[in-house]
Amino acid sequence: MKHKKYTIEDVKSFAVNCHTGQMYGGKPYVTHLDDVYNTAKGYTDDKDILSACYLHDVLEDTNCSYKTLVKNFGKNVAEIVYAVTDEMGRDRKERKEKTYPKIAKNDKAITLKACDRLANIMASYNCSLWNWEKYNVKKYNMYKEEHKVFCEQLNLSNKSKLTVHCDLFKELDFHFS
Repeated sequence: MKHKKYTIEDVKSFAVNCHTGQMYGGKPYVTHLDDVYNTAKGYTDDKDILSACYLHDVLEDTNCSYKTLVKNFGKNVAEIVYAVTDEMGRDRKERKEKTYPKIAKNDKAITLKACDRLANIMASYNCSLWNWEKYNVKKYNMYKEEHKVFCEQLNLSNKSKLTVHCDLFKELDFHFS
């Protein structure tokens, strides 16, 4: 199936439409999508990864289907999004245990997931002070607790085979050392 040509603006518009009405930390969901995109832009200019930044939660949090992603943005983008989409599980730990191996098989998905994690960590710093105890500390501590397993499971280290993964590891590690 041949997908149509698209721009990053087309992808963003599609994602915003999919996430209509959803919020992220009290802000429109597009705030999170922009944060992930802008984080990734500092590490790569790969259009598939940058597109997937806007789409990374559509399979998990909306009615969008894998088939729709393939039709609109191609199989490469759809596969990245599929890889980072959480599998079913009884709790967060089980969902991540099932999802990380899927991500680890796709280098572009590793890049996206690391950028998503960085954006989430940065959002935990940037929340307003009134919300710090309720949101920031809880989220930050959750990511800190998961950090070692996250990096191990996604093969993120100073010895990663891709320079971008080494750079992302250093940035992630900086926030928890």
